Amino acid sequence: MAFAFGSFAQRVEIGGNASLDFPNRAIMPKMGVVKSLGFVAAFRPVSTFPLALELKGSLGQYSSQILPQTYIFSNGDQTSVDVNYRSNMHKLLFGAKIKIGSEYRVMNFFVTPQIGAAFLNSRIYIEDPNTQQGECKALESSHPHRYKTGVYGGEIGTQINLSRIASGSGSYNHRLNLSFNFLAGFKPVDYINVKYMQDGPHGVAGEEPMDHGDPDRELTATFVNVTTNATHSHKIAELYRTPLQMWGFSIGYVYAF
Repeated sequence: MAFAFGSFAQRVEIGGNASLDFPNRAIMPKMGVVKSLGFVAAFRPVSTFPLALELKGSLGQYSSQILPQTYIFSNGDQTSVDVNYRSNMHKLLFGAKIKIGSEYRVMNFFVTPQIGAAFLNSRIYIEDPNTQQGECKALESSHPHRYKTGVYGGEIGTQINLSRIASGSGSYNHRLNLSFNFLAGFKPVDYINVKYMQDGPHGVAGEEPMDHGDPDRELTATFVNVTTNATHSHKIAELYRTPLQMWGFSIGYVYAF
């Protein structure tokens, strides 16, 4: 199929999309599926050449859960509290979108090599318990964790001319995009996935055996005894460190003008 070098009226595309990105379990066994909503904006510098500069951004989430946790400290103190875990992955990608086939057809194809950044962040919120004599509470309720890295990847997909399907005319302002996506990081990333946290009582940080995935390291918080003011360091989550590699697909709508 040849590239289309015709006369094009539309040079700008704007729209939105929804996507699912699945981690390569061979190298990211503890990562979840990222569900995202995003935007896309593309501009063709030369109207007669089928290449557009494209900017895509998305906000995604791969884990969200509230777990009841019982923290047991080395001196016998303990506290039970609900902990809210939420983990996200956002992306900002720049691409060179190459069109294949005439845009006057009902369907054409595209290939888009990309480069950009991925932003992984988690927020752990420890609710204040109804503390009684001898119990403990967290000194700080909110515990964010953020990590960003450069990424590269690409898309291959098809663009369907909705205007022509609906009216049968030569108009092609309204388009449906369907694509398969690949994303990889330039270096390993840190992330949290509460799916693999044990639900039972937890001991003091560093004393609990790691028997469910060998996390790279622990994320801790400081708790204080409301009676004695003694403080304790306690594990509240597990950080995993692996290369980043994901495959996915997306569906989106763009308006061309």
